[in-house]
Amino acid sequence: MLDESVRELARLPAPKSPTGLAVLGDTVFVCGELSSRIDRYRFNEGRLEPAGSIEVANATGLRDLDVGPEGVLYIADEHSTKWIAIRASEPSWSNGATFEQREYPGKIAPFRIERRGAYLIVDDLLEHSLTIASVDAQGFPVLGSNIKIQHDGPIWSFDAKATPTGLLIAAGGVEDRPLDRSGGFFGWIDSFVFLYRVSGGTATRRGIQNVSELGVITPKAISLDVIDDDSASAFVTGYGGENAARIVWNDRTGVITNISTAPLAPGSAAIAEISAGSFIIANSLLDAWEAISERGIRTSFAAPTANSPPRSTASRVGEALFFTSLMAPNNSSDGAHSRF
Repeated sequence: MLDESVRELARLPAPKSPTGLAVLGDTVFVCGELSSRIDRYRFNEGRLEPAGSIEVANATGLRDLDVGPEGVLYIADEHSTKWIAIRASEPSWSNGATFEQREYPGKIAPFRIERRGAYLIVDDLLEHSLTIASVDAQGFPVLGSNIKIQHDGPIWSFDAKATPTGLLIAAGGVEDRPLDRSGGFFGWIDSFVFLYRVSGGTATRRGIQNVSELGVITPKAISLDVIDDDSASAFVTGYGGENAARIVWNDRTGVITNISTAPLAPGSAAIAEISAGSFIIANSLLDAWEAISERGIRTSFAAPTANSPPRSTASRVGEALFFTSLMAPNNSSDGAHSRF
């Protein structure tokens, strides 16, 4: 638990390899991709405290989760290629009482999941797709209601907002073209951001931007903001690049009306908006938290736990070379060429 200046206030045990976190009111849920357990926590007089756990049946590893206003939990089980919806009563968290669990077949690797308005969105990394399903009055996904957004390259991140006229989705990933190596290099794999509008049972692409040419490479963390009935903006960070970008679209025309960039260290893996224009970013290359606002960037390095000593300089340099553009800083985004 952090404050707005990214100072660590508390640290609690979680399921093994924790990768999914969701908040509903004063309750926090966490899952891990090497565990079938979901842990629950509650805020109590400013303190975050454990509040029980449940074991998910027939689950291999829980990569991500979200929770709807009805209290239904949605889980992406990447290794078992399915997503799961759970409604658990209070006794289930304390004494292991049974709970309602429904399973929905995925494709290859469902690894991100979000509930937004009357929709559930599932990102399948290896199928290169977003699946959008309607939910019923109880909060469970409706079979046969799926809308599919299909790309030729992987989609690493997305954020969505429900609006009166439908669902708006901003997605970050590889450009939507087949990989081409005929020129002797990896062609058409720049990083792109896409804006979609979901309404009337279909998903329509409303905007597209090559962000590699802006210095935003591998956009693994993105935050969408609906400005008004016609406009939306996406704040996009690059796991492998040297910049962050804010892109403003006219949703009605699909035209990009403004682009601004700012320097940001590579390694952004997740983002949370704390107020308009202010974000906290988890940076897994620096092992740090970063607070970004109009006042600048504040960085707080995460202290290692007792059984996790600091990593060596060689390890950090190797990771940076592998995951960022440092190994090939002069790559171009022109034509089929790509910065990656």
